[in-house]
Amino acid sequence: MDYVPHTPEEQVEMMRAVGIESLETLFADIPEKYRLKKLLKLPPPLSEQEIWGHMSTLAARNRLTAAEIADKSARIVTTLLSLEPLSTSRSIFVYVNFRSEVATLDLITTLIARGKTVSVPITRVEKKRLDAIRINDPAADLIPGYCNIPEPREELCLSRFIPPEEIETILLPGSVFDKRGGRFGYGGGYYDRLLAQIPAATRIGLAFDLQIIDKAPLSAHDQILDLVVTESQIIRAKR
Repeated sequence: MDYVPHTPEEQVEMMRAVGIESLETLFADIPEKYRLKKLLKLPPPLSEQEIWGHMSTLAARNRLTAAEIADKSARIVTTLLSLEPLSTSRSIFVYVNFRSEVATLDLITTLIARGKTVSVPITRVEKKRLDAIRINDPAADLIPGYCNIPEPREELCLSRFIPPEEIETILLPGSVFDKRGGRFGYGGGYYDRLLAQIPAATRIGLAFDLQIIDKAPLSAHDQILDLVVTESQIIRAKR
């Protein structure tokens, strides 16, 4: 992306060029106080050009149709279920998809049916952390939570809390991934803090091809993944 918009008028024009009518439409389901400033609080090495490229990637993902998301997600899930970490791990942490992320509900249901202990995140905003909560039935156990993301019911959290050290494989969302296993989230640092607690767990990012770049300018706190799975490839990283 060679051109970086500077004036408000140029920024509006660029947002529309990449499919964003406004910041409000890009993050329509996210409360105003959590929007762009926090979600795109990217590390200092990122230039303004790279930040706009990051926004362009999110906009491109948001332009995928429901049918495209379903088809690409199904291919990703098929690949995932063939991987050794998912067949051998007993305790698997899986994000619950939101908006245009790779869909995970069918995967969660399949893993539960296979006898896996499946936990999903609940966001503890004040403590800036994710807790892992085991679920048995996504339809019954999940309700809209932080930023309207489906999360476990609060009454389940005491009896079904999974200590981080028990997680053997973790499946993560993200906005941008690179071919080294680098990942950018949405600026909150929640997954990076969780990963730092469980270095032995296998880390797998789920993404569409359009979210993959060659090399992201990572900061010291950004965690490297073991695998990134898209609809057409498996990126095997070293950390």
